[in-house]
Amino acid sequence: MMNCFKSRNILIYKQSIYVLFEYSFYGKKRHILINCLMNGGIIMSLLIGGIISAILGLVSLIFCWSDFMTIIKGAFPVFLFLGGALAVYVGIDEIQEKSREERQRQEEKLTKAQQEIETIRAQAESYKEELNKLKESKQ
Repeated sequence: MMNCFKSRNILIYKQSIYVLFEYSFYGKKRHILINCLMNGGIIMSLLIGGIISAILGLVSLIFCWSDFMTIIKGAFPVFLFLGGALAVYVGIDEIQEKSREERQRQEEKLTKAQQEIETIRAQAESYKEELNKLKESKQ
């Protein structure tokens, strides 16, 4: 009895995984079947699959350059708009951050000045008390 699991692109059979890659080349469908062992072979299969995908992508890019450029021409204004909107958002956020920092600095200065005023008032009170004591001692 065959112990296997089959899905659209993956076949698992006796400790092995078979991955089916489908691609189209000049209108003809091609298939690549990659065997990867389950015991640690998945990483190697990902590497091999990535290399194959990169090669197929490069070949497709070369042969479908005009279609690729059409997509780029259509996406370029959208990316410019989104990039500009992001830059405006970041700029506004930066201005708000600077405003918050300046406000915090001003509040720290105000707090420091109030503490100095309280210290000076306390010294003035102590000087008044000393002056009153001196006046009373002379009388």
